[in-house]
Amino acid sequence: MSNDSAAIDRALRDSELRGLAYALYGRTAALLLIALWFAFAWRSPNQPVIVVAVLAFTALGLAHVWLSRRPAYRRWWTWAFFSIDIAAVACVFAFVPVTQGGDVPQIFAFRVYGIHYFLLIIGAAALTLQPGLILWAGGMIVAAWWGAWLYVVAGMTRRLTWTDIPAAATPGEYLGVFLDPDFTGRGSRIEETALVMGLAALLAFSVSRARRVVRNLAATQEERAFVTRAFSQYVPEAVVQALLQNRAALAPVRREASVLFLDIKGFSGFAEGRAPEAVITTLNSFFDAVTEVIAGHGGVVVSLQGDALLAVFNVPLDLDDHAGAAIRAARDLLHLTARQSFDGQRFTIRVGVNTGPVAAGSAGGRGRQSYTVYGDAVNVAARLEQANKETGTQLLVADATVTAARDKPGVVPVGTIAVRGRAASVSVWTLA
Repeated sequence: MSNDSAAIDRALRDSELRGLAYALYGRTAALLLIALWFAFAWRSPNQPVIVVAVLAFTALGLAHVWLSRRPAYRRWWTWAFFSIDIAAVACVFAFVPVTQGGDVPQIFAFRVYGIHYFLLIIGAAALTLQPGLILWAGGMIVAAWWGAWLYVVAGMTRRLTWTDIPAAATPGEYLGVFLDPDFTGRGSRIEETALVMGLAALLAFSVSRARRVVRNLAATQEERAFVTRAFSQYVPEAVVQALLQNRAALAPVRREASVLFLDIKGFSGFAEGRAPEAVITTLNSFFDAVTEVIAGHGGVVVSLQGDALLAVFNVPLDLDDHAGAAIRAARDLLHLTARQSFDGQRFTIRVGVNTGPVAAGSAGGRGRQSYTVYGDAVNVAARLEQANKETGTQLLVADATVTAARDKPGVVPVGTIAVRGRAASVSVWTLA
């Protein structure tokens, strides 16, 4: 069983116990009302005994609440407790006289009151979210109801039932049989059995279905979390989230975006002579920190190419002031590398930033897809990163980015430079 499945089971178990507590608190309130009625509105020689018995039964329920919170609590205790309640109600029908005079046949208890008093117990069982308990309660109610009825009927010398009413009976004949002290109403017991078991089955199915929905939802969330964790190792997490929320998010689009290209100065010399595992460990430490900075400004790391990184702002997620965000991210990256080491190694980076139209989307073969960006804006950003070698800077920002930014976050002009592959020169800026 996975940790997530175990967590779901624990959550359902906690919900069962909370539901049981609700049911027992409701039972307590109902019994207290009954005790008050017997104490103040009912007069009988047995009144004190009855009040004490009801209060004792109330205390039993509160003890059950206390026990349900103990580590040693067992589920079958709940089933036994519900069985005791059902048996107690059945005993009322079998043994408690209908009137204080005691001259009314006990069979009249099944006409005066009825099986609907048991339905509250089925409802209480449903609060525990246990389908088995609901069916058990329904079965116990039917068994206890028939047991009480058979006990009373067994003491009768003459028994009448619905079949003793003539098919074309007059109102007088019908009432004569129905109100006869020897009328047992066996057919009514059959109908009541069907009612109770039908209700129990319906509630059990509803609770079972609700539990299944909860498990399926939890499984879906677990799968979603797994996909996010696994997929995010290979593509930007922002892309994963966009895909989970909207599958069309990775469809090819063309829009204006700001592109940041980063490279580590002298990385080849650093890697030479070091074990590959050590180089990868250092790179992972570096890229973890760099990616966090970029994500903090709303950017998405699209690709890692050796010691180089390509990030984009405004695809696939919309970003206000993407040009300003790209400049601020570049500034923070320079500050990061100036003050922090990565796995004990300090790096100097070169960064190029440009803004312009890009084509973005998922591309690749049938067996492998990659989210990427294309366009002249991407090429210029890469060329600006390389041009830092000529200008003696660590950051070059294209004039298009500075112009598009809502605020000018501390940049100064460097001049114009020729960019390989373009006829026109590009005006560039760097940090003040």
